[in-house]
Amino acid sequence: MPEAVALLNRYLQHVEGMILIKIKEDGATEVKLKVNRIQRDIEVIRSNAKKLKEFEFARVSEAFNQAKHLKIVTPTTIDNLSQQHSGNTTSTQITINQKNDNLLFLMGTDYLGNKKDLLRKRVNDDPFISSLPGKLNELERLKHISFEFGNASLYQIDRAAIVDGMAEKPNRKLIVVLGTLLSGMLALFIALIVATIKKRALRQES
Repeated sequence: MPEAVALLNRYLQHVEGMILIKIKEDGATEVKLKVNRIQRDIEVIRSNAKKLKEFEFARVSEAFNQAKHLKIVTPTTIDNLSQQHSGNTTSTQITINQKNDNLLFLMGTDYLGNKKDLLRKRVNDDPFISSLPGKLNELERLKHISFEFGNASLYQIDRAAIVDGMAEKPNRKLIVVLGTLLSGMLALFIALIVATIKKRALRQES
């Protein structure tokens, strides 16, 4: 008998250790999957930001060339431009065509040239990506999650199993009281069901 008790105690310790290992492995796997997903999202976000910068550079370059052609140095308006080039058919035609298109050229060559230089020299797009800080913070948080439980325990044993030579007797009073209460509740439940069925039958007959 003492051997069986010792085996039971060892089994409980073994089961607890196996469960903790399983929690650690599953948790680490879940965190790794989330980290990989966020890293892929960050790569996509940065790639899209680079494409947007290239698109913006092309748009600004085109506007710069138009402003240079129309001799717009400082910001102006369509009305002012029309007055300045009222006698120039080519320039007026360009202005009219741009009314429903890209009016960026109205900012002038000074502004557009400076913007081109800034876009060309930009090597890091991260400060211009509004959704990136949240992704980076989440990634940093996940990297600091640890599943080292140390002396953690899944349960607390008040007393280890022992053999004291004393037989455990059932509490007969408690068994009688519980049996009476449960049987009374069951009888009441059955009576309610029967009464409900009889009421429905009388309603259907009437």
